[in-house]
Amino acid sequence: MYVAIDPGKRVGVATFALDGSDRSKALLPEEDFRLYLINHIRMQNNYPITAFIVEGFWLRQKEALDQVGSDMPASRTYGAVELAAQMMNVPLHVQPSSILPQACKWARVPYNPRKKHTPDQLSAYAHGVYWLINNKIRRHPVLDA
Repeated sequence: MYVAIDPGKRVGVATFALDGSDRSKALLPEEDFRLYLINHIRMQNNYPITAFIVEGFWLRQKEALDQVGSDMPASRTYGAVELAAQMMNVPLHVQPSSILPQACKWARVPYNPRKKHTPDQLSAYAHGVYWLINNKIRRHPVLDA
């Protein structure tokens, strides 16, 4: 199973089967996401994760003032995934948020550049689809037309 994650206070999670087909999409509060990871660590033999695909978070100068006073939930979530990946010996693939417009197109998820943020579970899904297509695990949708 592949697990794609959009980290933050609300964590978008999308899972995919080994062949790249869709499994699930969810939106979890940060606390519930940590429990989700703990359960996967405990059950890794029953439900093995092949890779984590995560939308990276880099603090950019033009957005730094928006983060004043923030306890940085995206960074905390990323750290939790990084630890889980290390404990489970699972690769962690980080993608920039800048790929989201293309990823949404490939995943057939609505993307509106005027809106501040794509819903977290759809962002995770789009990141997962983008990575799976680029790694030749899932067919590009143009091939199905």
